[in-house]
Amino acid sequence: MLRHHGPADLVLVDDSPAATGPQGTPLRTGAAGAAALAAAEVVVKSPGISRHRPDVARLEAGGAVVTGGMAIWLEAMAGTPVVGVTGTKGKSTTAALLHRLLEVAGVPATLAGNIGVPVLSLLGPDVPRPAGRVHVVEVSSYQAADVSCSPSLGVLTSLHPEHLDWHGSLDRYLDDKLNLFAHGSRDDLRVLVGPHVELAEGRLGRLPATVLRPTVAEEGLVLAPGDVLAPSQWPLAGRHNLENAALAVAAAGALGVEVAERPHVVREALEGFVPLAHRLTLLGRTDGGLDFVDDTLSTVPQSTVAALAAFGHRAVTVIVGGHDRGVDVGELAAALAGRAEPTAVACVPDTGARVAEALRAGPPSATLATEAADLDAAVAWAVRHTPPGGVVLLSPAAPSYNRYRSHEELSSRFAELLARHRSA
Repeated sequence: MLRHHGPADLVLVDDSPAATGPQGTPLRTGAAGAAALAAAEVVVKSPGISRHRPDVARLEAGGAVVTGGMAIWLEAMAGTPVVGVTGTKGKSTTAALLHRLLEVAGVPATLAGNIGVPVLSLLGPDVPRPAGRVHVVEVSSYQAADVSCSPSLGVLTSLHPEHLDWHGSLDRYLDDKLNLFAHGSRDDLRVLVGPHVELAEGRLGRLPATVLRPTVAEEGLVLAPGDVLAPSQWPLAGRHNLENAALAVAAAGALGVEVAERPHVVREALEGFVPLAHRLTLLGRTDGGLDFVDDTLSTVPQSTVAALAAFGHRAVTVIVGGHDRGVDVGELAAALAGRAEPTAVACVPDTGARVAEALRAGPPSATLATEAADLDAAVAWAVRHTPPGGVVLLSPAAPSYNRYRSHEELSSRFAELLARHRSA
C-alpha cells in the first residue's frame, strides 16, 4: 500500500537481521537504521512504538512527519462512513456487535482495525470501495495517538488506567484515547459514550463533537416500547455487555438503521451473536460440576469487577494476577470482599500479592484468599475450594506477559488444566 501511495523511496527499519523486507524492500537495522530514520521525511511507525519516546521526538524536531497506519487510513477515508470504536475495555465486542447489526439489517459493512481486516490492506489500486459501505474500526490508544482526522462516528466504551508505560501518564493516556475524536466538529461528529468514563468527563465536554449517552434499563436493553432484551435472552453475560450492545444499537441508528422501527432485526442480530474468545468464555465443566471460564482479556481491575458481577448468584473462585504496572487494586479487593455469594480468590504473581494485601488490609469478610506460586497451583487450589456448581474464573486484572507470551498462551494453559479434571 505504501509503495503505491508513496513515498518514492521506501525503506524498512527494524531490529531484525534480515537483509530485505517484504517484496524486496530494503531493510536497515542498527546504525544504518538510525541513519535511514534521520534522513526520512515521513516515518510510519508500528503502533507498539510509543510516540512519546525521545527518539520519536527527535525525529519530529528534525522535521520528519511521524505517523501510523491508522492515521494514514483515516485520512484516506475522509468523507466516507467510518465508525471508530475505542475504549479501555469493550471495544472489540462493541465493534463486532455493530458489524453484525449492520449485516443483519442489510447494510454493507467491513470490520477492520485491531479486530477484523488490517486497515492498510483496505487501501490500494486493486481494493474495491463500493459506495455506502460502512467501515467499523476498532482503534487502540496507540493508534489513536497518531490520528489527525476523526472518523465520521465515534464510540467510546469505557476508560480505566491502562498502558501507562506506553503513554507515560494517565493524563496522556486519556488525551491519546480521545485524540481519535479531536478532529471533527460538533455539527458533523457524534461520539456515543458508555457509562464508565468518569476519568474523562471534563475532557469529553471539550471535544469538538456532540456526545451522546445510550443507556440500559434495569430489566435489560429496551429495543422498542414493550420489547426488552433481558440478560438471559442473548449469549453474552454481564451488564457491561448489555452496555456494549446499547452502544452498538445506538451507532447503528446513527448510521440510518431504523432500530426502533425494526426491533426484530436488532433482536435477531444480538441473540445470534457469537461471543468473542477470552471474554467470559465457558471452556467446559469439570467432573465435579465446576465451570471453567476464560476471561484472560480482563487486564485491568475494573474489567474483573465486571466479570464478577456477571455471576451474580453463583459461587466464584477467581484467579487474579499478572504483570504489575502499578495500577490500583482497591476497587477489585472491595468487590471481592463485598460479594454475598461464596467467593474465593487465588492470587498469582506479580499483582496477586497486592490484591491479597488489599484484602487483608480491608474490613473483615468471608472471602477466602490464598497466594499461589503459579497458575497450576492456583487452579488446583480453586478446584478444592469452589463449591459444586460454582465457577472457576480466570480473570487476571493484569496483563499476562510476566509469565506468558500472550493471553492466548495463558488461556491455553488454563484449558489444559481443565482437561486434568475431566474424564476421558
